[in-house]
Amino acid sequence: MADGSNDNDKQEECSVFLKKFLGGRSKTMVLARKECHMLLEKSLNWVLSDILKPIALTIRKTMNQKIAVEKYTIRNGRLILIQSMLRSYLIRRTEMQRIQLRRGLITVALLQRKVYMFLVARAAAMQLQTAARNLLGMLIYERRYFNVEGRIGKRIKQHD
Repeated sequence: MADGSNDNDKQEECSVFLKKFLGGRSKTMVLARKECHMLLEKSLNWVLSDILKPIALTIRKTMNQKIAVEKYTIRNGRLILIQSMLRSYLIRRTEMQRIQLRRGLITVALLQRKVYMFLVARAAAMQLQTAARNLLGMLIYERRYFNVEGRIGKRIKQHD
């Protein structure tokens, strides 16, 4: 994380993620919604494998909570970036669609559905972030409990 190129990679990755939400104008709402759900499912898998798994492995293998928290902070930053981009994109997209609406190009129902879809995506990102934070807390607690139990066991053996 010494240079800024890593941040550019993250932004590029997030912009690709967001472009998948946009879809072409020719797409039907059903197809767009289906793609949105598929993408959310993929992002859930990404969070589980890319964010939670390394944290769990770090705590279980090295028992080093500090490194695990650092990993979580770095990876959690990617989720926050996606959230903020979704939020700003939602605002821009809604404004653009209001202009189109005035010209009579799209219906109110279509606008509402699209806005709802992005709100769902943003809410899902927030839930994933909370889930990651909760799991990290549980793993740290589990590790502390295991360490204390191990130390008590060693002391008992030493006294025998």
